[in-house]
Amino acid sequence: MEQRPLDDLIECSKRGENDAFRHIVERHRGYAFALAFRLVCDEDTAKDVVQESFIRVWKHLKEYDPTVKFTTWLYRIVVNLSYDQMKMDMRRKNVIGNELEWGQSIGSVNAVSETNLSNKDLADQIRSVAGRLPLKQRLVFLLRDLNDLSVRETAEVLSMSTNSVKANLSYARQSIRKQLEHLGHVREE
Repeated sequence: MEQRPLDDLIECSKRGENDAFRHIVERHRGYAFALAFRLVCDEDTAKDVVQESFIRVWKHLKEYDPTVKFTTWLYRIVVNLSYDQMKMDMRRKNVIGNELEWGQSIGSVNAVSETNLSNKDLADQIRSVAGRLPLKQRLVFLLRDLNDLSVRETAEVLSMSTNSVKANLSYARQSIRKQLEHLGHVREE
């Protein structure tokens, strides 16, 4: 069975065709979930973020600008909702007096991004260290290095300049490298 073109599905969805929108959701929910899970580090929360993301897509589909890549628009929604959830979780944890432990449950989703890493322990350490980065750096690192978005796409998703993405990515990579050196995973040069 041939897949309908995305622009056709979007136009039909704008006219209220639920079946067309169902196809959009089915085609993109895996990517949306993988992104949300990497950001919020909790399966149930990621599912909630994805569900809310597609509700927002449905509500605002008539406002969608077809000059913007659909996945970029969807990623922006997922990232914004994940970011809001992370801020809410941090506030909640700070009230209780605990610090967030990022990266504990990341390993179970979308191992495709880690295929280039031959050492599972190193991959786990990178995810753990990345989880402790400042939020902007973490978002840039996850989108660029773990989800393979281009610098331009990352900038669009995060509403940042490409220079800001590059700077945050550089700081993130330097910080990760220093922490890995401290843990003995990378030789100092």
